[in-house]
Amino acid sequence: MFCETNGFDRSYKMNFVARGLPYFLTGYFIHSKENLFKISNKKLLFVILSSIPMMLIPDLMHFRINYACVFLIPYSIAIFLLGVNNPERFIFQSMEYIGAKLSLNIYIFHILVAALWEMFITHLLHIGVQSGVYQWTKPLMVVVCSVVLAFVINKAQAFWDKRK
Repeated sequence: MFCETNGFDRSYKMNFVARGLPYFLTGYFIHSKENLFKISNKKLLFVILSSIPMMLIPDLMHFRINYACVFLIPYSIAIFLLGVNNPERFIFQSMEYIGAKLSLNIYIFHILVAALWEMFITHLLHIGVQSGVYQWTKPLMVVVCSVVLAFVINKAQAFWDKRK
């Protein structure tokens, strides 16, 4: 939020210390103090569902000040607490595997994958970054390629660990 209000460059906004670390530490704190935060699932769902429209209003109404990040904080905390309160529920095994085994490598390498995709599409295919093809394919390709790369790294690490 500080980066947004001071008009800092994109590289500061996307920095792990400014963006990722606060969420990581919040999740870690909530998980370490599980018994401290006993809030009913109904209340957490209410916070989540009421925060979503509040985060969308600045974009839908074209406000000059984007205050959506203020509602992102209770939204994120409610999602963390919902996960801690319901450890027996999961989406599906693959998602659990991605979260437990691949998420760190996905986070580390997704910027590299995005840069490589941009180089590939602009230099080899001669498609501009403003084109619809680039704008629609970039998120999909980054997700797919990052997950595949993280999977390969995870399997290579397991292979090397077995050899020791």
